[in-house]
Formats: sequence, C-alpha cells, structure tokens
Amino acid sequence: METKYYHTRTQEEWDWLFKHFNLVNELPEIYKWSTYGGYTVIVAPADLNNWGSGSKEYYSLCIGVTHFIEVSDLMKEEEMTQKIVFTKEEKEEFDGLKKKSISLYAMFININKTDFPKLYKRLFKNAPTRNNLFQLEFARAWANPDLIEVKEPRFAYELKPQFQDFFESSNEPFLGFDNPLNEHPEYHTAKEWQRVDDDIKNMYKKVEEK
Repeated sequence: METKYYHTRTQEEWDWLFKHFNLVNELPEIYKWSTYGGYTVIVAPADLNNWGSGSKEYYSLCIGVTHFIEVSDLMKEEEMTQKIVFTKEEKEEFDGLKKKSISLYAMFININKTDFPKLYKRLFKNAPTRNNLFQLEFARAWANPDLIEVKEPRFAYELKPQFQDFFESSNEPFLGFDNPLNEHPEYHTAKEWQRVDDDIKNMYKKVEEK
C-alpha cells in the first residue's frame, strides 16, 4: 500500500486526523499539535490501533518530505459531501421549486411564507447566524440534490412549570420515555410522542426541534 503523508496546520486539523483514522490519543497532553503538528507530517498507513511511541511515525518537513496531503483540504471535501437533513415537507417544497428550473438567486426570491412555509421558516426565521448556515446548506442541496436526506423531525418536550411540583426535582424537566425524570433533553418523533399517555402529554410542551 502506498505511503501517504498528512500535514496539519491547526489543533482542529490534528484532532480531525485522529478521528479520520479512528485513532485513540492516549496521551493528548503530550501528542498535541502545538508540540508536534506544527513542524511535522504524519505517515500512513501504520499501526492504527492506538497513538503512542511506535504506533505512528513523525517525519519532519526539514528532512525532505514535500509530497503530503493537507488535512484542511480533506476537511473541506468532507464538509461538501455531508448529508443535508430535510423534513418530508421541506423536501416536497424543495422539489416543487426544482421543477421550475429557476436559478439559485431566483429560488431565494420565490420562497415566501405562503407558498413555501417550511422552507421560509428554515431559511429566514432564525437567528442571523443560523439563517446563514441553513442558506449555505440549501445552496449545496440546490447544486446537488443527492446530498438531501429526508428525516422525520424530532422534538424535545419540557415539563410545564405548573406541573414541576409533581416531581421530586424541578431540575429534571425533560420527558424521557425510559426515565421520566431527566435533566437532559431527549428528542422524539411525532410518532413516538403519540404513544405517550394523554395525561402525560398535558404536562409537557414542545420546546426544541432537532
């Protein structure tokens, strides 16, 4: 197998490379980018079970290793091929827009809250940073619809304040099907929610979509 050399320029890239090879960094305080990554490239394949002395080799750039793969480029490629999750309703609206064979610019103009309520909410009714993120995702989907993955939306359900006295701890407000007293949000589909007893449903409210 051909040996490949990978070069990292930041701690984020260094950590990403570990995950890319399913490596376990057993000594992160020692094997870190600021100590090694700034002036070395990493060779692979090697022993990919653990990270430590002998399990990977370091090659200094100054000894003539010049043909290496920039991890930043791999991260960009991965980002561009990541799936974009749509709900069924969002996908139906998307398909309706696609049939018009309009440009991306015209598509954004065409999306309104009357004809395309789900996409309008997703693209324009969030905080500015989230709007930007969703709009960039949508542009990727417009260019490559194969990236779209349709999933049923999931919601967290939080105990209503007036019912918190029924529980021993008001700090555990989220509905969990296995553990009713749960301090961390658990996300459930509408189909799962239908299986909850009506008396329980009345005590919880939908608070967050994921």
